[in-house]
Amino acid sequence: LRNRAARAMLAEHRPDLIECQDAYNLPWAAIGHGKRSPGTALVAAYMTDFPTVYVDRPFSKWLGRPVGAASARLCYAYCARLYRRFDGVYALSENGGASKLRALGVSDVEVVPLGVELGQFSPSKRNAALRRKLGLTDGQPLLIYAGRLDSEKRPHIVVEAFRRLPTSLGATLLLLGDGPLREQLVGLEGERIFAPGYCRDRDDLAAWLASADLYVSAMADETFGISIIEAQASGLPVVGVAAGAMVDRVPNGLGLVGEIDDAAVMAANIMAVLNGDMAAMGERARAHALQFSWDQSMEGLFGRVYRSALVRASERAAAAATKGVGALANA
Repeated sequence: LRNRAARAMLAEHRPDLIECQDAYNLPWAAIGHGKRSPGTALVAAYMTDFPTVYVDRPFSKWLGRPVGAASARLCYAYCARLYRRFDGVYALSENGGASKLRALGVSDVEVVPLGVELGQFSPSKRNAALRRKLGLTDGQPLLIYAGRLDSEKRPHIVVEAFRRLPTSLGATLLLLGDGPLREQLVGLEGERIFAPGYCRDRDDLAAWLASADLYVSAMADETFGISIIEAQASGLPVVGVAAGAMVDRVPNGLGLVGEIDDAAVMAANIMAVLNGDMAAMGERARAHALQFSWDQSMEGLFGRVYRSALVRASERAAAAATKGVGALANA
């Protein structure tokens, strides 16, 4: 909240470019600095779809849909007012933010996906010993989710969908992550549900993903979905929801997406994928994930977004200088 301190820091270091990754207090410090230094390029990244995630959904749940929708509209109007002030704006996916910003009248919104350590996540990391730790044979499917265990990520919907699967399937669900909902998921090993906690070692995460058969997520408001790409890089089909960046991450042939918060639909989609050509879906998922390298991400950021923003800032500074010279001449 220390806007003045942030502006003092910017004045001291005089950056050529400032990138803002939230929509709250700090962007206004950057904008304030830009007014004093018109040659400073301002770039905004739409990292969280906060009007939907933190306003519409909780307000609608507790105060009713009309209140939630009206509050979200106010927040989106705020987003329009804020992001129009930047020289460059980018989102992490088309449906996870870019299309919403364009609908608000924010021009020239770029899509710059994040990158994934593609060399670290691979089907070659599959480890039969890990599956045996969970009591699985080769014919029993392992479903996996990796991420925070909180209401925003909706792991309880994944658990409810898993419980709807036929017991004859012999499936197991592994929930890697930590959060306020984990305590509700501990001690369900008798139901073939395992929640061992946060996986600190990335190599262990890569091995678990590659050793699973299907990635499942109920998160409705992803702006990118890096865990989905890591799963796809590991050769896994995905079952998710038709909302946010999930629409971009799981195109036809790589899995299935369904209604938000509908465990019955998710369970049906899980069965449909498991009964489909899993090998072909896994190969297509791996090929799809290979486009998300950090090299390509940084080329998009530095080569397009930053370059364009710096040009606009340079033109603005030149115009301000010309205006200043004209004012002096008139004086």
